[in-house]
Amino acid sequence: MSGRLGRTLRVLIWVMPIALLVIFVLGREFLGGSAGWASVLAFAFSPAVLVALYLPVVVATFDRRARDAGSLRRAFTWTTIGWYACAVGVIVSIPDGGDSGDRLSPLMTWTGISDSASEVIAVCMLGALAVALAASLVAATAGVVASRRIGQGPTARSEQP
Repeated sequence: MSGRLGRTLRVLIWVMPIALLVIFVLGREFLGGSAGWASVLAFAFSPAVLVALYLPVVVATFDRRARDAGSLRRAFTWTTIGWYACAVGVIVSIPDGGDSGDRLSPLMTWTGISDSASEVIAVCMLGALAVALAASLVAATAGVVASRRIGQGPTARSEQP
């Protein structure tokens, strides 16, 4: 990674999970959708969701050997960008329901698609989000494991007490 892009991504991996939850809870109104029970549930479950979103970041960032070896940067960066994109897709496509009936998602407002079509898109995006988040965790873990293997040839192992 180049220096400027690397710094930007290091900041984004800490800011984006919170920003995505804030956008889901409050920002749907600004995007043309409406807030209902999905926003209330997102707010209620936000601590658990934040733990899931920050787990790969913590694994990737706080392991000094992996960070110094640079063994996880590219794969972790692309999988993280992938789940950010999927999360934005979920935010704009998930239809919301309220006590007064169905509420429009931003995607329904923008394109005029039906509630069921928006729901299918949201379910597909949620599946892709789960896969991308798991891939991000696998990439972070693989980078840590790879950093442990760097420099541990037969001579390095025999020198350890």
